[in-house]
Amino acid sequence: MRELTKAIAKVHINHGRVILYLEPFLIYRTSAVGNAFGELWGSRLDGRSSMWTPFDDTAIAMSQANGEWQDYVVQTARSLIRTTQADGIFLDSAGWRLNIAEETKQEVVRNSSIENAMAVLDLVDRVRKAIRIEVPDAVVLSETASGPHVQAYGWRCQRRFKRFIRYLDRKRDNRRTTPHLSGPVRPSSSKHL
Repeated sequence: MRELTKAIAKVHINHGRVILYLEPFLIYRTSAVGNAFGELWGSRLDGRSSMWTPFDDTAIAMSQANGEWQDYVVQTARSLIRTTQADGIFLDSAGWRLNIAEETKQEVVRNSSIENAMAVLDLVDRVRKAIRIEVPDAVVLSETASGPHVQAYGWRCQRRFKRFIRYLDRKRDNRRTTPHLSGPVRPSSSKHL
């Protein structure tokens, strides 16, 4: 972790930003978390079946509505940001499973698809609050940030990203020439980012 922290500090010195990846949905069965908690916190779609393995038998779909799993994700995110001072967390796979009814062996309560969707949004809010204790302007991003996620993640992140792109464009405009070109450097359009 020390090397990662040093690398992030170097990126910050050069005015860069670093977003760390955290998977709140798919956990490998053979990982420490999968071995310790997969049976308890893994999703079961109908309550009687075995754990949901959406892609293959090596990964467990964790229930984002499970309170203890949420606590684990929030604590992990906060610890990563505290240790590294990174600029945010990317919650992979969080958004594409908003409409799934599921339960876990531990809670034995079937969450409706609406309750599960609300739990995903609650997890986003909890992660954001936790990481902003460590880095006040930290952001939370996710795969498939659409629909209700747009409001949960907020527009501030998008505005900051656009402001950052404008900064990079100005920086490129300020370069007069490059060794291999005879004229000023023209920035590429940021419209396509």
